[in-house]
Amino acid sequence: MVRSSDGAVASPFYGLGETDSYNVLAKIGYQLAPDHHVEFMGNYYRSLQDSKYVGTKGDFDKSPAIGMPSDTVINGGTPYNKAFHLKYDGQYGKTAANLSLYYEDMNTVFETYNQNYSDHKGARLNFNTPFQLGASTNMSLIYGADFLKDHTVQKTMKDDLVTPDMNMNNVAFYLQSKLNIGTDWILKGGVRYENIRFKVGDLTKNGKLTAGENNNSDAFVFNIATRYNKYSYAQPFASFSQGYSIGDVGLILRNGVPLSQIDPKPVVVNNFELGVNGKMDIWDYQVTGYYSTSKKGTTFAETSTPGNYELSQVPQHIYGIEFVGNIKPVRWLSLGTVLGYMDGRQDLKNEGNYKDKLDNSIISPFKINLNADFKLTDQWNVYLQYLHLGGGTYFLRQNIIMENTRFPVIIWLIFKRDTNIRNSPFYSPSTIYSMLITIPSMPKYAVQPMKVVIISKGLGLWQI
Repeated sequence: MVRSSDGAVASPFYGLGETDSYNVLAKIGYQLAPDHHVEFMGNYYRSLQDSKYVGTKGDFDKSPAIGMPSDTVINGGTPYNKAFHLKYDGQYGKTAANLSLYYEDMNTVFETYNQNYSDHKGARLNFNTPFQLGASTNMSLIYGADFLKDHTVQKTMKDDLVTPDMNMNNVAFYLQSKLNIGTDWILKGGVRYENIRFKVGDLTKNGKLTAGENNNSDAFVFNIATRYNKYSYAQPFASFSQGYSIGDVGLILRNGVPLSQIDPKPVVVNNFELGVNGKMDIWDYQVTGYYSTSKKGTTFAETSTPGNYELSQVPQHIYGIEFVGNIKPVRWLSLGTVLGYMDGRQDLKNEGNYKDKLDNSIISPFKINLNADFKLTDQWNVYLQYLHLGGGTYFLRQNIIMENTRFPVIIWLIFKRDTNIRNSPFYSPSTIYSMLITIPSMPKYAVQPMKVVIISKGLGLWQI
């Protein structure tokens, strides 16, 4: 059971209270020959909530919803998640070969009345071949193919369709190279081609039939990067890479929208990165700045009908900077920090003027992470961590209900203490203490599947 600091039972809605979890993992390997190894892994996971409470309605920004005793069945969680992985590693001359086969089947229940069924199966064939181009120059090529078959569907607890059956088949080929020029320069570059076949089944909703359709598309992306390693205290690096995404089309298809109206072709994102890292005596650091652009950045806007969304693709720019630093003043103490800032703009009218702010489903709040690791003895260490997330006032408070991804970002403060004692090769006892503080005391959190605002308190989430 999850309670707040004043003893109130947290609402079971999207909560973790009264949950039973089971996790079974098995792994076995066999050495076929000196240069050939095969390994099999199986994992079964189950986590279900069986709560005797139901969430009450609260008064926004005044009092949270809490859990009250009730006979209502609250059964969120994961009834099953089955995963299997078969891996082969072999050496053929100078070329290292790797083959991975995987399968995953899972069922997830959320909001107590909806559930997702999804299964994934696929394979990756990968090769790595090194070349010696000179006395001080060497090169390696990584190349191979990916195969993926993905199926997803959302249903009610009575197995009625919420979304149509969605099937996606992917075939991809890739080549990645790394060139070491002497001991100072590193150059990297690669390409990837992917063919995507998307198939959607029929969906009948409110007496209306939306016929299933097919959609085929291709994506071609590349990357290039360089690093200069001559000086240990300052090693600059730069890179350009491309990625692509299709977006959560199921969020639109559930409204009875035909697949052809969405046209889910891959949207290419261009990523630029520039930074420097180094190490001097007792400390090391890394500073990285990044800038991403997309001509068709994908977002989902809620229509006037709660729970219905329409696809929006407009030009977007996202940028940020991150600093990582560590220092070890004495043998028994290590101190570290991570600072991260992210922001972005979009051109809603497609006029070349990026003045519109991106919502909270894309932009992360400002982050401060501080940590200290005390090595008290050879077998005993204590790790302390402080995490600060927030705050921001991008969107006015009156927009919270109307636009559920555009709301003020509050400040989260998380303190964590982790103690480990390693006094035996067979067991290692540890204790973890975590404390969450929010400013204001009741943070706001919005979810997309429905027009509702969630207030969280502690680790539980409350509905109003």
